[in-house]
Amino acid sequence: MAYHGVFILGAPMTMLDRMRRHKNWLKWSLALVCLAFVIFYIPDFLRGSGADAASGDTIAKVEGHEITGGEFRRTYQAQLQAYRSAYGGNMSEQLLKQLGIEQQILQQMVDEQAALAEGARLGVEVSDEEVRQRIFATPAFQENGQFIGDQRYQQLLRMQRPPMIPAEFEDGIRRSLTVEKLRTLLGGWLSIPDNEIDQEYRRRNDKVKLAVVSLTTDSFRTRANATDAEVASYFDAHKPDFKMPEKRKIRYLLIDIDALRTKTVVPPADVERAYNDGIEQYTTAEQVRASHILLKTEGKDDAAVKAKAEDVLKQSKAGADFSELAKKYSEDEASAKNGGDLDYFGRGRMVPEFDQAAFAMQPGQTSDLVKTQYGYHIIKLVDKKPATTRTLADVRQQLTDQLAYERAQAQAADLAQTLEQQVRKPADLDKVAKAQGLAVQESGFFARDEPILGLGPSPEASTRAFNMKQGEVSGTVRTSRGF
Repeated sequence: MAYHGVFILGAPMTMLDRMRRHKNWLKWSLALVCLAFVIFYIPDFLRGSGADAASGDTIAKVEGHEITGGEFRRTYQAQLQAYRSAYGGNMSEQLLKQLGIEQQILQQMVDEQAALAEGARLGVEVSDEEVRQRIFATPAFQENGQFIGDQRYQQLLRMQRPPMIPAEFEDGIRRSLTVEKLRTLLGGWLSIPDNEIDQEYRRRNDKVKLAVVSLTTDSFRTRANATDAEVASYFDAHKPDFKMPEKRKIRYLLIDIDALRTKTVVPPADVERAYNDGIEQYTTAEQVRASHILLKTEGKDDAAVKAKAEDVLKQSKAGADFSELAKKYSEDEASAKNGGDLDYFGRGRMVPEFDQAAFAMQPGQTSDLVKTQYGYHIIKLVDKKPATTRTLADVRQQLTDQLAYERAQAQAADLAQTLEQQVRKPADLDKVAKAQGLAVQESGFFARDEPILGLGPSPEASTRAFNMKQGEVSGTVRTSRGF
């Protein structure tokens, strides 16, 4: 990469004041939680493009949850489709990359996972009913103010690109509600008196009508004269206002990943192989929903606890309302208030004895006593969801795009490595470009913190250019568009 240099006494604090004073604390309280949970991998990732990560690569780890390249790519594609739906086909993937959308999406995924981890630690839960109510209240799923029904709801989800299944969409709703609850919890200590709300509303919304006489500077310009001495004196007093940053210009070869991707053909057999290799990404394991009544044995006489549990079980078998029994007898504080409801869970979430009993039951059945390390449980199975797998047809386009991008990225990286050995001086750029059918491009002048014409925001390329001497050639530099 060659370049050409250019040298060219105060009022009492109201609650709203306290809110304003603490708003950054509220924001950073969640950010610090995120920081405590996040471990980033792939140093190359931050210099490159999230969309370039291979499906199985771990690009971040948040409290034990790995965010993979495949998860990122799916989220990125969904966001790309959302932008295109909102702004039309002119919103290209290349433009989004220049705007830094990839980094924003990754940060959002990390923030969400950190918030979910903190929410789990604090016991923040979202019930199925809350998820349903949020879906029912979504305008896209309403007609004349009423929910459109399950069949049309599922049709709309299948029409998304990439298509979605209800469990996947509803899991996203549950995550969003969990984050909302966590934010409310972090800011819940704030309370604002009605009179302060009224004052703030008036401050923001009261309007006045003015009669204005406009005296523009242009109307007096012909009457004013500045001498050379006055101009020189003003300039000397305001030199920082006229300071221009150092700017540089570069000539470069661009190996455009998007251009390579459009020429990349992915055989159907490769798509099928990738689908089979990553089938777990498209599979939702069997889940059950259960309620339970727990009588703890820790520090108690086991026989006495068991006798009490048998009495409660007898009441349940006799037809007593299970939910009311749980509220009255269960010593699991978290679920007792909800009638013992544990919501849906997959295999391995509960202790083995509980897990084995729950998955062996059918909806509506109530277990005998189940002994675990915590005590005696009475379990009622509410619902059971079988394992589901999205078909190859559902994810074919998504996988094809993903594989094409991965292969284009690998091809671009290999070509960049080869050309790096051939370009040793500025004149080699034109020679190599001609041999490869590429075009040497010139950026125009840019400052350190300005986008580079043809490359967009590229901190690494900018830093490399400003650390070089005139006539030097850089090695390979990764940008949002390629190499």
